[in-house]
Amino acid sequence: DAGACGCAVPSPAPAPVAPGRRSASTHAPPRLPSATPGPAPAAPTGCLVCGRPLAYRDTETTMRCALCGETASTSTACAAGHFVCDRCHGGDALEAITRLCLAADDRDLVALFDRVRRHPSIPVHGPEHHALVPGVIVAVARRHGLPLEEHHVTTAIERGRSVRGGACGLLGGCGAALGVGIGFGVILGAHPLAPGPRGAVQRATARVLERIAATGAARCCQRDGWIALREASRMSRAMLGVALPAEAALVCRQQALNDACAGPSCPLAPRGGCCGA
Repeated sequence: DAGACGCAVPSPAPAPVAPGRRSASTHAPPRLPSATPGPAPAAPTGCLVCGRPLAYRDTETTMRCALCGETASTSTACAAGHFVCDRCHGGDALEAITRLCLAADDRDLVALFDRVRRHPSIPVHGPEHHALVPGVIVAVARRHGLPLEEHHVTTAIERGRSVRGGACGLLGGCGAALGVGIGFGVILGAHPLAPGPRGAVQRATARVLERIAATGAARCCQRDGWIALREASRMSRAMLGVALPAEAALVCRQQALNDACAGPSCPLAPRGGCCGA
């Protein structure tokens, strides 16, 4: 199931699991609490305090967030020594993601992804995208008639929110790929003691990770989110029993804002790229 250029190596579709299979626990997942509003970014990318580039260290250290004062373990800070925790980084953005995913009537994964990313609170890069991908999947699945309620959408967003920033390089698992597993997991009722759904969402995540790794590029949350949603679409009928389209056009508008842009080799590069948009 290769892309337009046939450059990605597919893996077999995960075994179908009937949508709606829930865990032994029947209580509804908690709704997403209101995120604490954060400051407007000082720059589209980089440090939210001063706009300087972020530096990634080889080791973890405990630092105090420059915005809220809470301490956390991190390997990321800007050149001036500022650290901003994930909660402060994504405050306003998470509120926007939740509101737009619940309100939008988009039936295409990429269309909703692009709509949310156009909101002024969504940064070019950041862990907000780890919440965005599963939110988009569950919201669009709901529009296609699967038996899902608002709390399924907010649960997907909350679970994605738990994936730390920089996970793609620091933990070996891109948050967009994990977001596919999270979104499918919410729909299928996956949990640690459910062998079928548990295995299915792990295979789905692995398949998306393989696609993202095949780019051979540095992180780009727009590109990796697009790849994740396109791959989720390819797996959706077999796993969920309904096809979730991901065909809306998406051409990159942020090259000048991405200090690690892959350039013409990116599948979202205007007028070309290895896969085409």
